[in-house]
Amino acid sequence: MTLTAPTNHNKNPTPSTPRQSKPQLAPYSPRKPMTLSFTPKRQTGTRLLNEFPVGCCLIVRGAGISESNPNPVALIEAAITKTKEKYPTSPAIVDKPLQVTPFSSNSRLQPSKSLCAYIQLAREVRNDRLEGQEDEPRIDLLEEWRHALMLEHPEWEVKWAPAKSGKDKRPSIRFPEITGSAREETPETASARMAILKWLDTKGYALTESFLSKGGLICTLRDYRHADEIIALENIIINPALTVKVTRVKQIEIENAFEMIILAIPNADYEGIEGSVLEWIANQSLDEDDNPTLADHRTACYPMKARAINDGNAAMQSQFNDLKRLVKDHIAASTLQFSTLNESIQAVTSSVRTLQDQNAATQRALLGQFSAMDNAKTISDMKNRELDLSMQILIEKDERQRIKLVKMQQMVCNRRIEAEQAYEHSHRDATAVFRTQIANCSIALPTPTTPDSLIKRRQLDSASMDVDESQPPVRLSSPTHTRQADESSPAKPLGSQPKRTAFRGVLDMLRTFGSGTRSIWFLRRRLVSNRSTVSSLSNIFAIIILLSIVQCAAAATFIPPTVTSSMSVLVINANGFVQPVKVSHVNSMINVRRPHAFVIGETKTQSKVRDSLPHYEYDVYEKPGVKADSHHIFKWGIVLGICKDLQVLQQAIVKHASLKGRVVAVDVALPTPNGKCFKHRLIAGYAPWLLE
Repeated sequence: MTLTAPTNHNKNPTPSTPRQSKPQLAPYSPRKPMTLSFTPKRQTGTRLLNEFPVGCCLIVRGAGISESNPNPVALIEAAITKTKEKYPTSPAIVDKPLQVTPFSSNSRLQPSKSLCAYIQLAREVRNDRLEGQEDEPRIDLLEEWRHALMLEHPEWEVKWAPAKSGKDKRPSIRFPEITGSAREETPETASARMAILKWLDTKGYALTESFLSKGGLICTLRDYRHADEIIALENIIINPALTVKVTRVKQIEIENAFEMIILAIPNADYEGIEGSVLEWIANQSLDEDDNPTLADHRTACYPMKARAINDGNAAMQSQFNDLKRLVKDHIAASTLQFSTLNESIQAVTSSVRTLQDQNAATQRALLGQFSAMDNAKTISDMKNRELDLSMQILIEKDERQRIKLVKMQQMVCNRRIEAEQAYEHSHRDATAVFRTQIANCSIALPTPTTPDSLIKRRQLDSASMDVDESQPPVRLSSPTHTRQADESSPAKPLGSQPKRTAFRGVLDMLRTFGSGTRSIWFLRRRLVSNRSTVSSLSNIFAIIILLSIVQCAAAATFIPPTVTSSMSVLVINANGFVQPVKVSHVNSMINVRRPHAFVIGETKTQSKVRDSLPHYEYDVYEKPGVKADSHHIFKWGIVLGICKDLQVLQQAIVKHASLKGRVVAVDVALPTPNGKCFKHRLIAGYAPWLLE
């Protein structure tokens, strides 16, 4: 555009700004018919109609999906006829004829299987030129038809055609992991492609075409809704050995029918001309209410801006790669930490279970020890009784009375023999249990690292034993050296020898259990030889002895109720057993009191609470709460715990509906003084104030 300066008629004219007239726009319609000067003259009208559709057209997807052999063109034409009858007063719908074009097929012999078709304004064919009532694209008329058809058939998708005739990627899906080409298809790719096609056919997804490409296997479905269903899965399990990823084929859907491009704006020569052009377009494109109809605008990037954007993209990609690497390192470190923690938990769990087994074994040994003590007392009573009867026999002069006393003495003797046999049996069982613990401890405990030359022998009885401290200490690991030391040592007088008894107490067993193989050797040597030596134990062995004593003391509290002990039951009304603080307090109370059984009422939860209680020491039986009527909370709930030292026979089944969540009953076996047991039923119940 060239600007000319105004002519100066006066020598000194007054400066003024020339007035500018507002530009006038030509009306949108009617316009001159568009001609196709580039079209060859000798072509039929049908071919022209198919090859050169009018600028804008609509595409209808999903026409006839519910029919077995659909004809989308016929269905759409019937819908157009019905729409004209439904809107007789709309000139845009009644007066403007439409043309429905089928979706083109890649095969020349078979029509397309697609459920899509095109809609455009109709034209008449005259010679080599296309003419009609409207020779320019009328998107306003097609927009009205689009809304009318969508109201008539909501299951259809009526959009602006996004690509050239016969091309629509909306119902297409891509399998990016199955790549290749039809000419160079490998057996693995062919097997995967056939498996996917078979899976689609099994699921009832009809295809129009499928082909391999470098970007993956492309499958076009008849119905676009099937494509949406498959893409929503993201990953498809075709078979146990094949899992593939599925994505959508990229396609830009047209939302606005027209966009205007203004080229060659000299923004470098005229500063601010871009804003002036946008302001002029906005002022000239107003609707009836003077509202601007300009939806959006964008400007192409200059090379310098594009270079800056690309550089920023590279920097962001680098930072993203660094972030991804940090995340991977963090995941690896977290995985390693989790694995180490899991191994530590397993080791601790194994140690706890070992301690539990040792605790149970110690308890069995204590029970055997107590039984042996009872039998020893019975043997002592029977011996005293035999001595009294012997004195009475010697004093009695009546022959008949003497015969009765002799029979009584024989009966007492037989009972004493039975008690001695029972004593030997219980003592042997307790000794076997302790020896098993000693063997396990000898295997598990590490050997002290203190050399033998540092272990000093000390004299236990200065009156009966003389030891030369200048002599080297005896090596405990050599049996030959031990035998020679026994033969060379002088014998002690009978009066200084310790009293030998066949009965060994619990403390002797614990001492043997804590001191390991060396203490076993010293104890055996004290019973066989005439000398007794004790090694100086290290701190770790002293700690083990203390732990063993505490363990046995804790185990003694779980002795089953007998004639000399009463059965203890702890009953708690929790009024809700969900809060961690309350659960902790209840567990602390159970661990301190150590009852034979405990009852927790009114848990008010439907979840199991067994894992929150000491279920390693108690057998827990529970009935969860029942949901309250017309409320979200739960009511009732009862828990019964029985220590694992009691023999549980069975859990009684409560069938009455009104007792649901209120009663738990368990049968246990309690021992009697004569060595037998009787059946006892423990019933834990909650009686609410509201009776139904």
